[in-house]
This record gives sequence, C-alpha cells and structure tokens, in this order.
Amino acid sequence: MKSVKTRLIILAAILVTVAVAAVAVFAYNRFSSSESDHVTTVKVGVDSDSYNDIWDAVNAELKEYKSGIQVELVHMDGSQINAATANGELDLNAFQHHAYLDDQNKSEGYDLTTYANTFIQPMNVYSDKIKSLDDLKDGDSVVLPNNPTNLGRALKVLERAGVLKTNPDKGYLPTEADVTDNPKHLVFNPVEYPQVPRLLPDNTVGIINTNVAIDAGLDPIDDAIYSVPVNPGDEYNQPWINIIAGRAKDVKNPAYVKVVEAYGSDSVKKVIEEKHAGQCIYVYSNEVSPNQPAKK
Repeated sequence: MKSVKTRLIILAAILVTVAVAAVAVFAYNRFSSSESDHVTTVKVGVDSDSYNDIWDAVNAELKEYKSGIQVELVHMDGSQINAATANGELDLNAFQHHAYLDDQNKSEGYDLTTYANTFIQPMNVYSDKIKSLDDLKDGDSVVLPNNPTNLGRALKVLERAGVLKTNPDKGYLPTEADVTDNPKHLVFNPVEYPQVPRLLPDNTVGIINTNVAIDAGLDPIDDAIYSVPVNPGDEYNQPWINIIAGRAKDVKNPAYVKVVEAYGSDSVKKVIEEKHAGQCIYVYSNEVSPNQPAKK
C-alpha cells in the first residue's frame, strides 16, 4: 500500500503535467488565432464614393475565399492619387482611364501601369437651360474639365454629337486650339472637373464623367441631354476604359494580384451590371500589357 507521501508526489506530478499541457494548448491557440486573424490591407486610391459598393463586393470575395487580404479605400482628390501611388502611400488606384494614366506617366515621369481594365463610363452632356444640343445658340458657353485628357474627350463628345469638328491629327486629345469648325461659336470654359456640375447654372451646357455627375446628384440616364453610345468594341472608347493601376515593379505582388482577380469575379460583375446599369459598362480584363499606351 502506497504511503500518503507517495500519493502526494504522484498527484503533484499529474497536476504539473496537466498545467503544462494547458499552457501549451493556450499558447498554440493564441498563436493560431493570431495567424488566422492576420489581414493584409491593400490601400486603393479613389476619387469618388460612387462605386464603394463595387469594392464592398471585392472585399466580400476576398473574405469568402479566406485570402487574408482586405481592401481599404482611400478617398483623395484625383490630381493627387497617381503621385500617392507612385510614392507608395497607396498600393493601387481605381479612378482613371488609360488616356489619363498615359498622360500622367509622360508629364510626371511616373512608372505606373495598368493591372486590369474594369469598365467604361460615359461622358455625358448636362444642362440646366436646354433640353437638347439642337437648342444651342450662337455664343453659348460650355463648361468642361481642364485636365488634358478629359478636356480632349469632352471636345470629342461634342464632335460625335455633330456640334463641332477637331483636327484629326490630334487623335483623342484635341485642345480648344484644335477645334477647326465651331459653327455655333461656342465659348469654352475649362475648370477643375469637380466644379463642372456646380457651374451648370452659369453655362449653357457642361460635360463631365459619370462618377462626378453622380456625386453631384445628377442622374446619368435621366439628366443627361447627350451621351456617346458606349460600345466596348468601338475604337473611340478604348482610351476611356477605366482601370486598376499601380507601380510597374509591383505588378506581380501576390496581394495585388488577388485584389485584381477578386474584381473580376461574378459577384463584382453582378453589382456593376445591376446597380450601375447605364452608368458604366463592365469590360473587365486582367490580361493587359504593362505600359501599353491607349490607342489614338
């Protein structure tokens, strides 16, 4: 028969063993939890709230497949986003089309590239004063964006509408000086693009991108008096395809690749086609040649 002392020693040994095991389990669970809870945040620069629901769908897709990645939208003025991407303040951005990125790379010396095509936004004509471009009178004023690509696009919109003609040698980026035929003697008033909707009461018409119009409370379908038909196969539309862009050196970054792939999911396509019908046309593709300039 074992002595009381022996029994106490055995009991103490059992308690020590149980305690060590408990500590080990606690430490393992804590480590496992911290590993599974770790999330890589990818900062994406945008200049509008109009498409937050699209990025909510991207995050839902990333979460569903347990990618360990989450997109954080960073809202900035569009004139600052490429600089912030180039210097590493942002990881990716999604606010511009091919033509704008091409112009920024040339003028600012950025080494940014296209990671994916996303959608095409119409650039529409709006007015508080007339119902149709047929109602334009001699000397009427047009307020339009002053950055080179959107100014050029706005003039091409008027050209497609038959209101004026531009020098064909200037491709998709004509300036006011390149207007070769202006029978209505329209007066052009270029301003920073967020100001275009605010200046509609002071001008006969205004021309602006869909996202800016939406942010200003305009309905691209009901309020526009003219819009160029958006056919993704139309060469005219190629420079205006919106993109996800980032630094050329990081194009194969695994986290960025997963974000781009999530954008191409069926759930994201559904949000664009159902909630933004008439505002943008889904043309997603991540098979885009790096630094491929937009067609002129």
